[in-house]
Amino acid sequence: KNSQLYENDLIMSKVGNSIGHFAMVDSDMNTCNISENNIGIKLKAYNKEFKYYLCAYLNSKIANNLILRRISGNAQPKLNVADMMNIPIPK
Repeated sequence: KNSQLYENDLIMSKVGNSIGHFAMVDSDMNTCNISENNIGIKLKAYNKEFKYYLCAYLNSKIANNLILRRISGNAQPKLNVADMMNIPIPK
């Protein structure tokens, strides 16, 4: 239940080659479950415009640089949920 995401929720890869990349659950998929190598961002309480804005911002160069600064580990770099909570979201 905790790993289930719905349409317009965000998914971020927290390990591997795609670390820090975001995707949005689209209407074709509607619902999905994510693995422990991903971070799910549930956005049920927000309007559709904010969800698209957030996805675009988090995939921008500015946000990507902020995210990559928070990577830890040597052999297998990773991001933690706590690290992602410190990424500022401009209004």
